[in-house]
Amino acid sequence: MHRVKDFVAFCLFGLSLLPMPLWAQWKVPLNPTEWKVVRTERFLIHYQKGSYLTAVEAARIAQSEAPRIESLLRHRLHHRIKIFLYPSDQDFQSNSILPGIPSESTGGFTDFARHRVVLPFNGNYQDLRHVLVHEIVHAYQFDIADDTNPGIFPLWLMEGMCEYFSLGWDAQTDARIRDLMIHGRMPGLWELHTGQANPYMNYKGGQAIMEFIAQRWGPQRIGFFYKELISLRDLELAFESAFGMSAASFDLEWKKYLTQKYAVVLEENKKADPRFSDQTFRYVDGLGFQLRPVFSPDGKYFAYLSYDGIFPALFLQRVGQPGMDESKRNERMVLLRQLRSSDFEQWYPLTNRISFGPQNTLIVATRSSGKPGIAQVSIEDGEMARFIPLPFDMVHFPVFVPPSDDETEESILFTGVVQGVSDLYRLDWQSGHLSRLTRDGFYESDPMDMDGCVYFVSDAPATASSAPGTYAPSAQRNRNLFRKCGDGAATKITDLQGDVSRPAPGKECSLYFLSNHEGVRN
Repeated sequence: MHRVKDFVAFCLFGLSLLPMPLWAQWKVPLNPTEWKVVRTERFLIHYQKGSYLTAVEAARIAQSEAPRIESLLRHRLHHRIKIFLYPSDQDFQSNSILPGIPSESTGGFTDFARHRVVLPFNGNYQDLRHVLVHEIVHAYQFDIADDTNPGIFPLWLMEGMCEYFSLGWDAQTDARIRDLMIHGRMPGLWELHTGQANPYMNYKGGQAIMEFIAQRWGPQRIGFFYKELISLRDLELAFESAFGMSAASFDLEWKKYLTQKYAVVLEENKKADPRFSDQTFRYVDGLGFQLRPVFSPDGKYFAYLSYDGIFPALFLQRVGQPGMDESKRNERMVLLRQLRSSDFEQWYPLTNRISFGPQNTLIVATRSSGKPGIAQVSIEDGEMARFIPLPFDMVHFPVFVPPSDDETEESILFTGVVQGVSDLYRLDWQSGHLSRLTRDGFYESDPMDMDGCVYFVSDAPATASSAPGTYAPSAQRNRNLFRKCGDGAATKITDLQGDVSRPAPGKECSLYFLSNHEGVRN
């Protein structure tokens, strides 16, 4: 299973190893439809009507990655792996393969009994490749284990192996591990193995362990260690056989490796900077995710997505100021909470964006009464002031655009996804009129308005002008900044060998953005 962001999603790995309970039959498919199949030498890609090009791209990714995985694991499957590709998160959540309903933070899963890979497609081809390869590695793991229940093996090994064979050592993981090392919160092998660490660290912490093994002994030693564990059924013996040292010695060597890897930034961080202060303090409860923060125009409050207990929630909190009473500083208000508000059915933690709207309200994407759309939430009482359902499978990256000198109407920019195709749209907030800004086969995200032009991120090669269905983007294509003014074509304004994200307006026609083209996200 991939991309667990909360405990509910984490539990699904265990659920996928259990017999399907009777209540699984209560899940009603969103749109009962006929399944079609794309066949390759090693895979059967099952897809629904309208998703043929996505299925072809998934088949290309799977077939091209299989020889590399087989070489790393020295194992070849003697049967085709079935891959079920759903056109949206909601369709995925109504699947009849997994007992229960997967969390929306779950990017996919692999069922142990039949080695079936199941995942949704949100229009993002990089995510498609990442999750698909991750789950295919699970299918190989289960095949190697044969009748042995993989639930008995440590999750840091199972998930870390899948993440590493899918991503290698990527800039995003490097940023997370570096942050944990700097702040002294990096769990060791013992904390991962005994479940004392945040469950999500089985993914990124496990990935860091795999990177250490690959750098010290070569990546094929990862598969050898896994096979030794299956054969010996003893973790200590497997460590001795694969690495010539005990698990405790391995842990010390791994920690030494990380300390050397981040020696420069650890040294720099010894000098405390009085300009910085933390605004949230939730690391000790195991659910310390604060996502998509946004500050109010007056700078007094900030809103973000996090958890209330184990349930996704939208929070409002005061901005800490020098001399502020500690109780006021930590005071926060739950505006929306899943299962508490019937209007808040989904929170899109990885593709949402919050912005302050008119009259003390927040704008956020969610799903209400089964329909995706954009919600306006009062910051005074958390009530849903307005919800506009939209004709898409998913709505991502909404941002409120106040009226400018030459525009009399407020609007919202966002990415709308239909059958795996993502495009940019503008919604006039007062009239509800919807206008389409792009029409192509590329992935587009993070729109923002500046000086009457729309800036956004896309994986298009030059100009995002191809017609839908004419091109299935490469999962490896870099993402850069584009600008679209009026009815003209979108123009590429950066050409970096990496991924750009989160553009923000600066002074005097300048832009700020994040990029990992130098190997580190800056």
